[in-house]
Amino acid sequence: MLSHTTDRTPGRRWLVLGAVFAGLLFATAGPVRGQAIKTGTSLSFVPADAAFYSTMLRNKEQIDVFLKSNAYKSLRSLPLVKMAYAKLQEKLKEDDSPLKMYEKFVANKDNKALIEVVMEAGSDEIFIYGGKAWIDLFKVLGEVNNAQQFAPLKALLENNDPTKAQIRAILVALKNKRENVKIPELVFGFKVKDAKKASAQVKRLEKILGGLEEVLPLLKDKVNTKKIADGNFLTVDLDGSLIPWDNINLKDYEENADEFADLLKHLKKMTLAISLGMKGDYLLFGITSTTKDLEKFDGKTLSLAEREEFKPLAKHASKPLTGISYAAKEFLQAATGSSTDYAQMGKGLKELLGKTEALKEERKKAIEKDLDELVRDLKSTVPNYGAQVAFSFMTETGFEGYSYDYTKYPGRVGSNLTLHNHFGGDPILAAAFAFKADGSCYKTMIKWVKTIHGHVEAIFLDMAPPEAKDAYEKFTKAVFPILKKIDENTTKKFIPAIKESGLGLVIDGKWTSKQWMKELPGTPKAMPLPELGLLLGVSDAKLFEDALKSYRTLFNDLMEAGRGATPMPDNVPQIKIPAPEREVGKNGLLFYYNLPDELGLDKQVLPVVGIGKTSSVLAFSKSHAERLMANTPLKIKSKPLAHKGDLLGIAVLNWPGLVDLAHLWIDFGVRQALAQMKGEKGMDADSVLKQVQVVIAVMKTFKSGSSVTYLEDGKRVSHGEIILMDLPRVASGPANEAEPKQDK
Repeated sequence: MLSHTTDRTPGRRWLVLGAVFAGLLFATAGPVRGQAIKTGTSLSFVPADAAFYSTMLRNKEQIDVFLKSNAYKSLRSLPLVKMAYAKLQEKLKEDDSPLKMYEKFVANKDNKALIEVVMEAGSDEIFIYGGKAWIDLFKVLGEVNNAQQFAPLKALLENNDPTKAQIRAILVALKNKRENVKIPELVFGFKVKDAKKASAQVKRLEKILGGLEEVLPLLKDKVNTKKIADGNFLTVDLDGSLIPWDNINLKDYEENADEFADLLKHLKKMTLAISLGMKGDYLLFGITSTTKDLEKFDGKTLSLAEREEFKPLAKHASKPLTGISYAAKEFLQAATGSSTDYAQMGKGLKELLGKTEALKEERKKAIEKDLDELVRDLKSTVPNYGAQVAFSFMTETGFEGYSYDYTKYPGRVGSNLTLHNHFGGDPILAAAFAFKADGSCYKTMIKWVKTIHGHVEAIFLDMAPPEAKDAYEKFTKAVFPILKKIDENTTKKFIPAIKESGLGLVIDGKWTSKQWMKELPGTPKAMPLPELGLLLGVSDAKLFEDALKSYRTLFNDLMEAGRGATPMPDNVPQIKIPAPEREVGKNGLLFYYNLPDELGLDKQVLPVVGIGKTSSVLAFSKSHAERLMANTPLKIKSKPLAHKGDLLGIAVLNWPGLVDLAHLWIDFGVRQALAQMKGEKGMDADSVLKQVQVVIAVMKTFKSGSSVTYLEDGKRVSHGEIILMDLPRVASGPANEAEPKQDK
């Protein structure tokens, strides 16, 4: 447990910073009824048929943690901050300042009460709910998108206006799905402590809107108060008749008289209800097609808390939750629409094919047959979508969170990541994911490359003049045998060499130089730069090396064969990849190219490919490649790293390491700037740099972040953690004196 002796709960300090990074590490899930999860939040009454739902919790508490922290006190104590604050106060005292305007506004006690309600409404819980009509809406949008994609091409083949055809396609799609075109349910909720005060502001708004009826005729008889979900709501009920649809001329896009009359009739009947009122201690603001959509918030219908997907939340429900989110299976299916898109794509291509007069009928039939098979292959890659649930909570040292993805992803089962043992032990930032290379994806890709080429070749040979056919035949005889060898090298060497694999990215900053480029002036101290490394898992190092060598030879052969097959080979430049330097390192083989002296780069900079026993590396220095090839356990202390099941992905962040990387450059930059500002009051180097060091110390109160993704009972689970630690005292000295300490 990270802590220090002067404050027994430092994790509750400075937590607001973690909210920024928590979103990077925690993913955002007819209902199956389970035992209701008791969280004391809106989850208990939000309808279970939600398309999506998200809530932010303990908002003021997290801000107060920051405002009460030693880190904040350290920043406030800085002379430059005090000076800026004093100038701000002077500015705010001016007659036309925002502060004076605010003071005038809150002089009215009702306005003051309004501000109090607004502040209170955002202090505890804020949620957003989207109803099932969003699912229908995304289905309609998918149909519209598919329709308008192919319409312009089809119009061009028919010598028609492509823009007009596109608009018509959109209108036809909307007409065909008009029953699903409506205002989807969107509800915002705010938890308040004083329901009576909030209700009074709603009544006040009712009076204001009532007074506006004379000025805005469209509000006449539209403002009402209703009893909804056991609460009193102010509503504004509008409909599509307020929009002058009759002024929109659609005749130019019709093929039959009044073709879109039904669509316009539907749009005129569409309704919009804007509602504001209290449901218990929650202030609800709804934008729905009818106020009946809010009736489901009465707490009597099935709630999200009773859905089976929220079962993992049960053992964490009593913890200080900071957020909960959910996306329904049907919503994710409608939002992605991949399977439907492929079917529509095939249908659209067939329609275009039918309009193409240049192709023979037997060729069209052959292409149509292959299009059907292509759509089937593409559909097989579409995940079987499931719901997604995520939640996070505060801990003694920061934040922790989980996300549960019930989607079934093709090809994910059986993958187990090991690349995190090649992050170098303590990287600044590193991430990796596992995959199983069985060759099936490559096999399918090559199958369709050959199929498409076969059709293109046949069409070309049907239409091309004799001289073009001869040139093509000469080119294929020279190039195709080499392409076949490249294919064999991939299937027999490369893919088997990475059978159990993964991809990774590592950023570090351990190399330094006083002069990275000759054209730039040197620095007094050796300065670090970020190091980028790319990882690829290897199952057979010898076979992998052989595959890379063969690729280089075959590429050179391919370039030479293609050059020789051109009509004027002497006019085509020769392209050849030379053999790299080879070196036996501590942890594997190193292959690299020495960069030309003309570039003026530090000698340690050079592209390096390293091949170790279980990983290959692409880096930009020998030292970094060696470090990544070594099998080194991660030094970071993290709960998520103690995962269960097959590891699918991992991400780690060492924020203090990143700050340290930038620290020397910040210090150097400040010194350079101060040298240009000699004589400025309060700008002496020692004073400014001391304040910079305090800021650095505050930045390093965010210690680390980590996240892992693994399989658990068929679900894809992501578990993340943010570690924060307040300063032990108000920092007034150098950064290293203000560093947080750990209990022993």
